[in-house]
Amino acid sequence: MSAPGAVFYKSSGELLAEGNGGCGWTPQGVTSYADKLARLYRQREQLNLQGIITVSGAGNRVRGDELAEQGLAPKYKDAIGRLATLENVLMIADALEARRIPCELFVAPPMRFTDLTTGEIPPYQHGLARKAVEDDKVVLIGGGKGTDGNTTDGAVMWYAQNHRENDTATPVTVLKGTKIDGVYDGDPSKTAGARRYAEISAHTMLEDYDRFRVVDRESLEIATASGLRLYVYRDAAHDIAEVLNPGAEVGTVIHGKPIEARFAA
Repeated sequence: MSAPGAVFYKSSGELLAEGNGGCGWTPQGVTSYADKLARLYRQREQLNLQGIITVSGAGNRVRGDELAEQGLAPKYKDAIGRLATLENVLMIADALEARRIPCELFVAPPMRFTDLTTGEIPPYQHGLARKAVEDDKVVLIGGGKGTDGNTTDGAVMWYAQNHRENDTATPVTVLKGTKIDGVYDGDPSKTAGARRYAEISAHTMLEDYDRFRVVDRESLEIATASGLRLYVYRDAAHDIAEVLNPGAEVGTVIHGKPIEARFAA
């Protein structure tokens, strides 16, 4: 297996709400999520990992576009979303620590957070995150990118790009766990016989973006600018080690460089 290097994992917040329709948190959801990360952590030498960095979504708590549709919190909807991701990070950190998995918490660079229980959670800096990784800690980032109008999908790509720019010797792998098992040539929930791509380029997806909306535009643009590859798959259906196995062809690999699209067998 080729070394995946530093793994940047954007997880689906709905995983934390397993059994409750994707809303809030449930014991089985938090347990399943923490066990997934714990297994990855314990296989880090076998998989040649050089860091586990996670960015949590907040779909189990709130979505900014849903607030906008209801006319709620038009001024603060993005800030509410950022705080919701931090809630998830705290939930994950508590569960990992109960499993004796060391972790380090950060918030997005523009943010500041202090609480009587947590103390100050520092803003993300590459040097601090790298030190945490060198100390064999899982890095958990809350707050997305810390700016309005951005998604956590775009945030994980941004952090991965920042890491590559500051540490060119380490390979970077980006994982996006979602509710759909990859990129299809049609909506699999509506189109019978929709085919899954094994690999496709971000360039192709940007050229026909309305057709390929499983990944947001910002993520695809970062991929094309940086050459990063993004693995998209159904989070609830696959273990992370399975996704990292090059022979498994789980989900879809989105290439930052132009390639000819290929359907899964």
